[in-house]
Amino acid sequence: MPSHGFALTSGPVMRSEFSKSTKLARFEHANGHCETCHQKIVGVAEYDHAVPCAAGGTNEFDNCRVQCRRCHRVKTSKVDVPQIAKSKRIVERRAGLRPKRGFKGWRKFNGEVVWK
Repeated sequence: MPSHGFALTSGPVMRSEFSKSTKLARFEHANGHCETCHQKIVGVAEYDHAVPCAAGGTNEFDNCRVQCRRCHRVKTSKVDVPQIAKSKRIVERRAGLRPKRGFKGWRKFNGEVVWK
């Protein structure tokens, strides 16, 4: 596995759903509670891939997580999306598809540019 933690497949990955039997088995396993915050799920449960499909995750029972709406939104936006984007950047950089940065310096707090 690459050092960035994801083995991206070539081309776009279609998001796939868990089967009804997998969802039901995982919901019963979690006893109707969110597996992240452990609160009783009120309303509709959401099912999350512990390892996203884009990062090589499967639709198996072990990769399924029952989450409340809030925890699912937080994990997707704060963890999954940034990690997948970073993995794609790393793969593209290694393949020579992303140019190196042109600016070789930084700015001081007073706005002065410092060059390497």
